[in-house]
Amino acid sequence: MRLSKWMMIFFALSAPFALQAGRFKPLQEPHIHVDVAVSDNQLEDIIKRALVGRGWEVVSTEAGIVHARLTLRSHVAEIEIPYNDHAIDLQYVRSSNLRYRRRGDGTETIHRNYNSWVNNIKTDILVGLSLYR
Repeated sequence: MRLSKWMMIFFALSAPFALQAGRFKPLQEPHIHVDVAVSDNQLEDIIKRALVGRGWEVVSTEAGIVHARLTLRSHVAEIEIPYNDHAIDLQYVRSSNLRYRRRGDGTETIHRNYNSWVNNIKTDILVGLSLYR
């Protein structure tokens, strides 16, 4: 009886940590292979349309890089998207209230919603590229 009482206390105290563990996932930085003939201007337009269509703000652009920010309630995510005629990468820059962490072993974790957001952009970019096939 005494052992089961301690087990119940242990599980009661550890339950909130177990529930939060599912909220945080390894950080994803999608890579897109460009396999169609498009100009840099067309690529930039495809990227911007994908971002704006998903509620992201295009903060700035420079040769071969688009900088973007998403603000949802108290959550902020910032990415940069370097691109050329061979590849497009969605790279994490910084965030607020998404609990980004770099662990001692080098792995990076973030709230699972971030990964959904960048994968939605990837999907929309792929759709934009498909129009040039």
